[in-house]
Amino acid sequence: MLNITEDKNYHEGRAIMVLCRVLNFEEARLKHADKPDIQNEIDSVGIEVVYDCYEDEQANTSFVDKYYKTPIADIPPKTLKKFIDRGGTYTVENGLMISSRIGWSTPNNPEHLIDTIKKKVDLLNKGQYKFFTTYRLYVRVDTVSPIFPSYVDWVINDIKKYSESQNYKLSFDTIYLDGWYELLVCDMQKKTYEKYPITRELQNEIHAELKNAGADK
Repeated sequence: MLNITEDKNYHEGRAIMVLCRVLNFEEARLKHADKPDIQNEIDSVGIEVVYDCYEDEQANTSFVDKYYKTPIADIPPKTLKKFIDRGGTYTVENGLMISSRIGWSTPNNPEHLIDTIKKKVDLLNKGQYKFFTTYRLYVRVDTVSPIFPSYVDWVINDIKKYSESQNYKLSFDTIYLDGWYELLVCDMQKKTYEKYPITRELQNEIHAELKNAGADK
């Protein structure tokens, strides 16, 4: 089983498992590291991993996960206020928080996803990563679901145009879009992509292994 320590990000561990079990990468060649997060020194390939999410959604989801069925009196008032200010609502029964609504309303387009990728392209060209012949980007997408074909084309074209407009010398040759139940592999040079299913069984298997290894979300 993949050795993931508690201080390593859940999404990085997931990325390694998906690459190995969906695209048949050799796990022995992948090193869980930093800048970039996944390193294949044998083939000189560096893969950066990023989680694309709406920050308010993520914060409210964490709040609900932490305080579900907690006595309302035990929840720090400032923490509860922030949850409400971000649009969250809740109900109380017998003094316990028994249900909650995250309260978000998100746009149905990939603009946030594109901005997330642009920031990583910027870092790549500012020399933030160890040298590799080839760089790739793995994006765990939580802002768009499903990832429609038109959205994938939008991402590929916008990122290509952005890199050219900035006269960047370095680029991510491949961008992986992990939409939870599908993996989209984008060839940024050819401006094409392929889709691979991620089954529910594999989802459960990956989550269980990461949780047991101490890398739960």
